[in-house]
Amino acid sequence: MKKNHILETDRLRLTMLTKKNITNDYVSWLNDPEINQFLESRFQKHTIESLEKFFYETDQRDDIYFFAINHKDHNLHIGNIKIGPIDYSNNCTSVGYIIGNKNFHGQGFASESLKRVCEFCFHDLDLFFIDAGVVATNKASIKLLERCKFKKYSTAPKKCNLVYKRDDELRYYINRDDYVFISSSKSL
Repeated sequence: MKKNHILETDRLRLTMLTKKNITNDYVSWLNDPEINQFLESRFQKHTIESLEKFFYETDQRDDIYFFAINHKDHNLHIGNIKIGPIDYSNNCTSVGYIIGNKNFHGQGFASESLKRVCEFCFHDLDLFFIDAGVVATNKASIKLLERCKFKKYSTAPKKCNLVYKRDDELRYYINRDDYVFISSSKSL
């Protein structure tokens, strides 16, 4: 059974998502076309009730870790980052993330969260491989993944329906060997 983990960075506290995180602000992020344009959930209308249902479904699963990204100084929930589903047989997982509060865009909070979650996956969960999918026109997310040393490994042509056009899905990965090398090279 998964534990109630708290992950810290200099500016952020990542806590397991709870029902108290499901607020009207959170609902508004997921219903905002600018925020959700690249999310899988962009085709749904979100409500407190639909998010509570999603929370309860994921909270019961041992193969998903869903963290609220909280800004320490402002004591504010600014986004989420999800690990899972985890394939324990192959020691691999996927990650997804959102900085929903627009006041915190462009300040490195997604990068800070993703780096801390990778460390948690490799060191605490003993995983070997992490991947993430991104729509090819989501340049900010591509830059984030590359900044965090993820490498592109596949393209699914025109997989994503963006309403106004179809676009490619790109898959990025990082494995523990690359992460350890990157971590150790920074300390030299």
